[in-house]
Amino acid sequence: MKKTLFLSVGIAAFLVQNVSAQITLFSDNFESYPTSSTTTGAGGYEVINGVSGSPWQIQGGSGAGTIIITGGVDANGFGGSHGLFADWNFASASLYTYAQYTTYGSVNAPGAGTTLSQVQISLDIYISGSEGSSSPVTVSFQNNSSSWNFTPTLANGVYTPVTFTLDQATENGSTAFDPTLSSSFQVSTGAGNGYGFDNNNVLEFDNVLIQAVPEPTSLALMGLGVAGLALLRRRNA
Repeated sequence: MKKTLFLSVGIAAFLVQNVSAQITLFSDNFESYPTSSTTTGAGGYEVINGVSGSPWQIQGGSGAGTIIITGGVDANGFGGSHGLFADWNFASASLYTYAQYTTYGSVNAPGAGTTLSQVQISLDIYISGSEGSSSPVTVSFQNNSSSWNFTPTLANGVYTPVTFTLDQATENGSTAFDPTLSSSFQVSTGAGNGYGFDNNNVLEFDNVLIQAVPEPTSLALMGLGVAGLALLRRRNA
């Protein structure tokens, strides 16, 4: 009887452990790319595509005047590892400015039935040269023509670890999250949030990880259910 019970409970633990395995939808620590730096010309809209051979695009613009972007991969990532950086020169810009990193369609679909609370995003963000705001950056998950935007509180001059799930973000758009579609991911900053008009503002990030994470309640119920069946079987034996 005891062997049957232990075997059944063991199977329950195995099932919970395997179901609870987080599914990686996208990850990038930038270590596989060579360090490099590219500087654009001066214009109202500037872009650097395929930074250091990566899937990332750096872009920026202004409502009037010109901007210059210097960006790439350097060795100033979290803990001295590689990181994705950009320096937006807005000295000749006016009206409004924006700056962003985007990887388009690189986030794998988590699969049917996945909810917003099950999609978890984490990354390390560094800012330098902001205009005093503690929340100058927006992290955006773009899916099915809508976006889910999260504004973390950051410290100037150091890396800040950021982790959130999509249900903690603010939806912008009218179409629902579709877990069967691939998604885009963006880190941006601009006028209106205290960052963007100063020259030599640096925004760098590292260790991007987007995962599908099972609901803890569902896992607990599964474990209890299987263990309960084991006890019932023992009682009826």
